[in-house]
Amino acid sequence: MKKILCSMGLLAVIATAQAADIKPTDTIVTVDKVNITVAQFQKALDDNIKAGAKNDAATQSAVLNDLISQQLLLSLAKKENLATRPDVATQLENAQTQILMRAVLNDYITKNPVTDEEVKKAYDQLAQQYKDVKQYSVRHVLLKTEKEANQLIKDLKRKRTNFDKAAKKSLDTANQNNGGNIGWHVPTDFAPNVAKVVTAAKKGELIATPVETPSGYHVIQVDNIRPFPMPSYEQLQGEIRTTLTRDKLNAYIDSLRKEANIKVNEALGK
Repeated sequence: MKKILCSMGLLAVIATAQAADIKPTDTIVTVDKVNITVAQFQKALDDNIKAGAKNDAATQSAVLNDLISQQLLLSLAKKENLATRPDVATQLENAQTQILMRAVLNDYITKNPVTDEEVKKAYDQLAQQYKDVKQYSVRHVLLKTEKEANQLIKDLKRKRTNFDKAAKKSLDTANQNNGGNIGWHVPTDFAPNVAKVVTAAKKGELIATPVETPSGYHVIQVDNIRPFPMPSYEQLQGEIRTTLTRDKLNAYIDSLRKEANIKVNEALGK
């Protein structure tokens, strides 16, 4: 494939904005009388760098050639009038709809951003919610029948086997090689009936009867119990801000629904 390149030195100068006489509107390359500007190149380069690419000669060259290829394909699409083809027109309409929707939501959240105070308040509420919550280190063996599960409990109590051996036959293949250990969990991570027996158990206790779930019968032992280690504000603030932003946007959409005159044609379902 033929690559059209300006000098690597010029690309580097443009990419690092070192030359005062180079303007964003300047043409970096012309493709069949269509100009690709410095601004277009810089924007595409910035997008690649944000995605993890290095700002080096190879990336700069690849970006420029991608812009050239894009323009060649766009020109061909226009020449063949593909935008009027029904399937393409539908895709273009859908893409435009998505772009405009994102623009509206971005504009709203720019004018109504989630504040640091809102993030801190949400963190404090979360910390209060988890203040008295405990975490449980649990291991289990999942079996098909209640009979098998009861027999395993007897064997564990009588020291005829242990979880390391028993887990090899567990239907939960993800934990077969670590003694059935599923790590630390808060009660809400479990099915309600599992949470009930786990939270009632003592440290090191083997649950006396199997616990049934849609997956089968669980033989459960609570290895350890500790207070929930609440992550710091610094660790959670990004996630909290994202959640609050989503909630604020959903509330905004709900308000638009309430203000709009929406009528469903019930006759279509008859």
